[in-house]
This record gives sequence, C-alpha cells and structure tokens, in this order.
Amino acid sequence: MRGRGLAGGAVLFLVVGLVLAVLPLPVNDLSPGDYVAKSYPRSPADDIGGDAVAYTSPLPPTDVAATITKFWLPGRGCADAEGVYLRYAEDTVVIRRGRQGSLILVEKSATAYPRYVKHVAGYWDR
Repeated sequence: MRGRGLAGGAVLFLVVGLVLAVLPLPVNDLSPGDYVAKSYPRSPADDIGGDAVAYTSPLPPTDVAATITKFWLPGRGCADAEGVYLRYAEDTVVIRRGRQGSLILVEKSATAYPRYVKHVAGYWDR
C-alpha cells in the first residue's frame, strides 16, 4: 500500500512540474521595456534618434502609465502637460499624447535624461 502512495505522489509531482513548465512566466518577471514591447504595437516611424523605440496605445497617457506602474514602481517618475516620465534602473518609459491615444517611448535611462531634462530636472538625478 505504501508503494502506491509514493508512486501516486511522484506522478502528481511530475504532473505539477510539467504544468508549471508550460505556463507563461508572470508579467512582472519582464523588464518595463520588455513589458511594453510585448503589450503594445510597435511604431517604428515614431522612433527618436534610433535609441528611443516607439509603441502606441489607444489609451490616454495616464492610463498607460497606471498599467505599467501596477507591475513596476519607477525609481523616479513625474508628469507634466506633455507626458508621463517613468525612470527605472535600466529603462525609461515616456508616455506622451499620440495621434489617437498615446505614444510610448522606451529607451535607456542614460540617453533619456538629456532628451527630457526640461521635463524631469528636479525629479530625476542625472
């Protein structure tokens, strides 16, 4: 009888392991930039300078920012009339009003600061 219990437990362990292996990873295992890339349509025509990669959303900037910050609180963030600026360790996500909704720009924090200094000075460190 004990052999059946061990065999049943081993089979259950194997089934659970297989199920966990094929399930998608939780969203917050991605970086903010990876999340944007997987969640929003790409818009190469709106890229800036080759290092700010553009995406779009039909939602307003504050709604897009709320969705992203549900998964990752930025190290620094601020907003003004032109957009929402979220700074993370590696990525910066800038969400501005687009033609129909939002334009989302993802770039490395090192290049984002000089580009958006007039918006983020006093909120972000260089």
